[in-house]
Amino acid sequence: MKRRSEFLHQHPRSQSLLRRMVLLILLAVPLIAMAENKIIRHASDRFEIRLAGVRGDSIRLLQVTDLHLGHAERLLKDVSTFRRIQALVAQQNPDAVIITGDCFTGDSSLNRMALAYVPHIFDQWQRPWLLVFGNHDPEGGRSRDSLYAAVQRSRWGVLGRHQLSNDGYAYDYLVTLADTCRPSPRWEIYAFDSGSEPGSKKISTAGLAWYNQRSNESRILAGKTVPALAVFHIPLKQYHELAEESRSSIQGEKREPVCFEEDDGLALETFAVQGNVRACFCGHDHYNNYYGRHHNGILLAYGYISGESTRWAWPTGGRLIALPLQGDGIQLYTVLPH
Repeated sequence: MKRRSEFLHQHPRSQSLLRRMVLLILLAVPLIAMAENKIIRHASDRFEIRLAGVRGDSIRLLQVTDLHLGHAERLLKDVSTFRRIQALVAQQNPDAVIITGDCFTGDSSLNRMALAYVPHIFDQWQRPWLLVFGNHDPEGGRSRDSLYAAVQRSRWGVLGRHQLSNDGYAYDYLVTLADTCRPSPRWEIYAFDSGSEPGSKKISTAGLAWYNQRSNESRILAGKTVPALAVFHIPLKQYHELAEESRSSIQGEKREPVCFEEDDGLALETFAVQGNVRACFCGHDHYNNYYGRHHNGILLAYGYISGESTRWAWPTGGRLIALPLQGDGIQLYTVLPH
């Protein structure tokens, strides 16, 4: 019997049928109508999201992580992942969605098709969605450049990059959150590429230099320190320290070792010196979803596993992040579709 990946590769009409099936399933889940938000691109690494309909006293962000889309053998699980996230968006009605890495995975005949249909499906959420790279995203024939190009073709996708001295690019970027009632920034999001190759699986030195530069510029432009989030895929070394030293004070589950790869702790130290980052959000470890406050005051939080192909210990869902319009008392909620 032929493997499903071979079948799809040899039958392109089946790929077209699959694409239509996925879109029809997603469109069957109703979304809540919301005021039109606006994405303003100030530079290749700097965006502003102008929120037209902030509700209540907070900005609501939905974090999803480790979707691991693209394995031909797991197509039905991919469809289930899409439907569950679509249901979360409809139920929680967030102002924006953040995907903290490993959106794609593996080497399969669906790679090029996935790059074509996934941004279109995410656009059905009708609100900004931010993507940071995980270690599995640039594999299987995909590159950071091809993923970047795919997001640029979407209406609501946000993915930035900045030029390096060696003529290459680093995929770190800044998003400012404001609202139409007050155009000055409410919050900022620093999105980092935490690497994928052995020896580089951490927020890079170039990324931290970029962060320092953008933070200093922001402070001058705003005339104050704007509270910020840092989002990335691979956890920082201090996530491990938090779990070991403050196990009784963390909330959520820790069911596997913290895989902080090559992180040396410098990133969190840099955030603390700048004094703007209030919380960090990551993915990578599928069976950890805990969060707690580091002794330097910064909240360290995992997301909540969102990909059906990686589900094991609990149902897939997401992390709802409520950012107050006044002060910096961030509220976190685990949300499941129903």
